[in-house]
Amino acid sequence: MLGGEVEAPRLYRDPGDPYFAAIRAVAEEVVSEWFAVYGAPIMRDALIKRVIEVIKGRRLRGAWPWPIPRYDTVRRRVNELIEPSVVGSPTPAIALEAKILGRRTTVYFPNPLRVRPEKRREVLEVIREWENAKKRRS
Repeated sequence: MLGGEVEAPRLYRDPGDPYFAAIRAVAEEVVSEWFAVYGAPIMRDALIKRVIEVIKGRRLRGAWPWPIPRYDTVRRRVNELIEPSVVGSPTPAIALEAKILGRRTTVYFPNPLRVRPEKRREVLEVIREWENAKKRRS
């Protein structure tokens, strides 16, 4: 263990654990920042990789007391972003299935109910565009 490191839970599966909550908080930030910069949702794989990158950066600056989470740990926390039983309601993110370049994936949007009112319309419009595109392809 490195100096100042808090041990990650081993087989502890409580989603309310501070380690898991911190990973979800980073994932929520990444979803929001991505949308703010690109005006588009973020694909699940890109979200997971970006969360890990952000955590590594925080770790280097001493702002992340836990070990770097594994890919699967981050994937589970990302999935929890859309589960009201874990994160409450309204959830921090909304996910839609998408087919991009022939590959099925999930894309994540910030939940319009949790963004500033002036930004809400933009988020809703982009979500509608993605839903309509999905219907046209079906």
